[in-house]
Amino acid sequence: MAKKIADLLRSEFRFLARPLNLWSRLLLLAAAASIVAALFFPLWKMHLVAPQYSDGLDLYIYCYKIQGGGLNGQHLVEINNLNHYIGMKVIQAADFTEMVWMPFVFGVIILLLLRAVVFGLMANVVDLFAIYSYFGVFSIGSFWYRLYEYGAQARPDGADEDQAIHPAAHWRKTNRQLPRVEFPHARRVSVDVLGRANRNRRLALAKGTGMIARGLRLRSTGCQPIISGSLPETSSRATHPMLRIASGAQRWLRQAAATGRLGACAPRSLRSCLASRPVHSGATLQERIDTAAPNETIHLEVGVHSGAVLIDKPLTLIGGAGAEIRGLGNTITIAADDVTVRDLRITGSGLNLSEDDAAVFVTGNRATIEHNFIADPLHGVYLKKVFGARILDNRIEGKTTIAASTEAIDKGIGQSAENCDTTLIANRRGNGIHQWNCEGNLIRGNEISETRDGIYFSFTNNSRVERNVVHHTRYGLHYMYSDGNIFENNTFAENAAGAAIMFSKELQVRGNHFVNNRGLRAYGLIIQSTDRSRFEKNEVEQNAVGLSFNQCNGNDVFGNTVRENYIGLKFGSNSDDNRFTENVFDHNLHPVETGGAEGAANKWALNGVGNFWGGAGLDLDQNGVGDLPHREVDLFGILRRDFPAVAFLSESPAVKLLRFAHERAVILGISSIADPAPLTSQFWKIRAQRAARTAR
Repeated sequence: MAKKIADLLRSEFRFLARPLNLWSRLLLLAAAASIVAALFFPLWKMHLVAPQYSDGLDLYIYCYKIQGGGLNGQHLVEINNLNHYIGMKVIQAADFTEMVWMPFVFGVIILLLLRAVVFGLMANVVDLFAIYSYFGVFSIGSFWYRLYEYGAQARPDGADEDQAIHPAAHWRKTNRQLPRVEFPHARRVSVDVLGRANRNRRLALAKGTGMIARGLRLRSTGCQPIISGSLPETSSRATHPMLRIASGAQRWLRQAAATGRLGACAPRSLRSCLASRPVHSGATLQERIDTAAPNETIHLEVGVHSGAVLIDKPLTLIGGAGAEIRGLGNTITIAADDVTVRDLRITGSGLNLSEDDAAVFVTGNRATIEHNFIADPLHGVYLKKVFGARILDNRIEGKTTIAASTEAIDKGIGQSAENCDTTLIANRRGNGIHQWNCEGNLIRGNEISETRDGIYFSFTNNSRVERNVVHHTRYGLHYMYSDGNIFENNTFAENAAGAAIMFSKELQVRGNHFVNNRGLRAYGLIIQSTDRSRFEKNEVEQNAVGLSFNQCNGNDVFGNTVRENYIGLKFGSNSDDNRFTENVFDHNLHPVETGGAEGAANKWALNGVGNFWGGAGLDLDQNGVGDLPHREVDLFGILRRDFPAVAFLSESPAVKLLRFAHERAVILGISSIADPAPLTSQFWKIRAQRAARTAR
């Protein structure tokens, strides 16, 4: 046994002492050179592509740093901004300890390789193999852990557990029934009881025939009663100068009674007498808020009031002409339910996108932001994990310049390298109205301009967006991972792109205008990975690409007008069971772009009614529906994007001849869309005449 062990050791020593041949040394030298190159070139490159980033975002991983693509590494900023909105951690080199010691490990391996080349013994190769194998296994384990950490562990202020996967689950479990308040038979009720009911969700009165007390006894914490007893029922106004009648509450209750809303029977009279706290002339706005009673109304005088301010109780903040709140960071933070901010000029905010700096930052439910002019913010209004917010009739103008400063401008934030006024680049601006993880909000009648994206949706469900005007932004509407929302009668004009609706379902998009959104890769309306939604009576005009469908299923596209675009309809792959009827595709330079995808799995006519494609068509029976199918052929496909000059051939005689032939008989190998019942220009007139005859 001892002899066998001795022979084995002698064989091992002979193997370790074996010299390396010339080719082996050259291979080791080449390996050393490749690792030296790895110190200067990225080990790993990530290229991310999305409809809103059609050119892609690049991320380069070196052994000692992380670097984004684009000017000054701007792509990393964009990736972190996107990750921030879904609750992922910021990607930064400081979190990767591997980038501290990895260059030294590479240096050790290079030295071991050169040692093997110089001494030329197999023992040197064995040493190299042992250390390199250990480093390789450890690196793979560390890499797996980092991927898990960034993919599975959200930021502390990120989405709740499971909400990133099922964003609506939490809200659907929430009991959002309106509270019922039963008043005592006595003819008095305390204001603090009424306030608690109103803070919960307006006010619903129990059914009954009795009268509500004619007066309310003030019993709010920290405020002495000013009045006791009842006001005369005939009185509609308090005569004491310290009293104000809550006319808004009366008006709301009268409307509820008239319409029978909430299953409530409203009282015959309600006189809420609330005290207005005297304000000392030297008090700051924050001090006035801190000392105010819940549900109090604060009227701001003319002048500039310093922010940032925190509202942590139900309040109404009302300004008049010339009243302004100006601040940095979050100029106004609403951290309580049932807060109203109205008729103010709100100016400025911080510049930190990762901190969500905004003019109005809202985490309280049922906030009302109404009739304000919001100027020079990063984000205009930021809604974070709230429900029932109302953003009404505001004017929001984003921050476009950075003022002169004695400090250096952050890398990549502006377009000037000097310490003077500089244009804030679009990708470093905030959004006009930003919603994350919200439910049941109303956004109506706002005008938004000069922001990154006008209205931003992420994990926000069952909300309404109506009668807004968004112009001169990157994306008028930037929308993802949000279901059951309604967009109606909005205008998105003169943006880099009108709207991008992605990864969502069960939407209603009707009566909107997507006009004059132009750029190299601009769209009027992008619909990406969106299912079971209805797009109805929208106008998509004068855009680079009018309407874009990709990976969408089960949608209804009805009565839309797609006119005077460079490309009318871009129809991508993997879109099935979409139904198109009564749409107008007219005067588009290129009617369709399919990129080789076929539209056969979709319905281009319903109940014998197709779409209007701009031609007269053969209609022998004069019913407004063509007698022959219409085929829209895409001869150039994606070539027109890579070779724009091909557009000059669009109206050439040869192309017209091919289209004419393809309409009569299918030409194999040419991608097209076939409408079995194309409409003529007389279809709507004929149908109106028939409806009029039927009505008589």
